[in-house]
Amino acid sequence: PIDGISLLPVLAGTITNRTTPIGWYSDFVWQLVPPEVPHGQVIHCGDRAINPPPSSFPKNFSTPFSQPQFAWTEGPYKLFACQPPQDKDSWRFALYNVVFDDREQHDLWPTLGATLGDAMFQRFAAWQASVVNSIQAETRCHIEGRAVTA
Repeated sequence: PIDGISLLPVLAGTITNRTTPIGWYSDFVWQLVPPEVPHGQVIHCGDRAINPPPSSFPKNFSTPFSQPQFAWTEGPYKLFACQPPQDKDSWRFALYNVVFDDREQHDLWPTLGATLGDAMFQRFAAWQASVVNSIQAETRCHIEGRAVTA
């Protein structure tokens, strides 16, 4: 399967909103600087009230290349997770409605984490499994000297 969507309908003006979810990973350490923090001060993952994982979160979870953060957007919602730099064995979660809160200042996890957040994580985990399968297939083809035709 091919991740993403064709940009042709967007460029043609026939669609304006993404209709399928998308996930991504980041290698950099997440930093959030909310408006109330003085300029130049950095807040790392876990310094704010970022929430523990959902109930479906596996104890041995990792990203494909040990990236310290990931996100999953689905409709107006963005599920965000990161590993605090001081605790690489834990993950912290947040959930935002990015249509109404594009600066991601209002974490919905306390009210929707157990339901929507958990469901979104399960869909993210299924997507991640497909990513890992694609990486493994590409690696096998590379080792065997074959072209990848996925």
